[in-house]
Amino acid sequence: MKSASVVVVLGLVTIAAVGCNKPGGPPAAKPAADAGAVAAAEEDGRTADYAACTEAAHEVTSRELDCLDAEFERQDKAMNETYAALMVRLDAHISQEVRGGLAPGERLSVQARATIGKAQRAWVAWRDLECEAAATPNLGGTIVPIVTGNCRIDLTVDRTGALKDLLDGFAEA
Repeated sequence: MKSASVVVVLGLVTIAAVGCNKPGGPPAAKPAADAGAVAAAEEDGRTADYAACTEAAHEVTSRELDCLDAEFERQDKAMNETYAALMVRLDAHISQEVRGGLAPGERLSVQARATIGKAQRAWVAWRDLECEAAATPNLGGTIVPIVTGNCRIDLTVDRTGALKDLLDGFAEA
């Protein structure tokens, strides 16, 4: 027999199963995300792991925050890997320009690398401030970390796409 607890989330009452009540019995199975939840998550650029996590969180805020944190780490890692690949590609272009005898002022890849590096650092600072600003209507509420977490993920997914577009714009040297 499963026990249940009442959880109040944002003023809504939900009933959440919290595990097996039998001594020595198996713990409640972690539900897999249904296909609709996975499709919706992937449409938003989020992972299937995020869909499964949020479904298993049963609308418990602390668990949802854990899901957001884990998803942000995955998305931030993907963005940083894309950025690193772009820098490697630009370094290859710089080497090609040097071998081609271009003068320093003619090495456009050097300028591109510096500009993209500055833009990325500025973008990260902007993202964090933008997401703080997005949550200001809810200051003092428990929803603030959920708003900022979702914002950070959404903007990071978008930025990864923009970096991939830049990467695609520079042919392999």
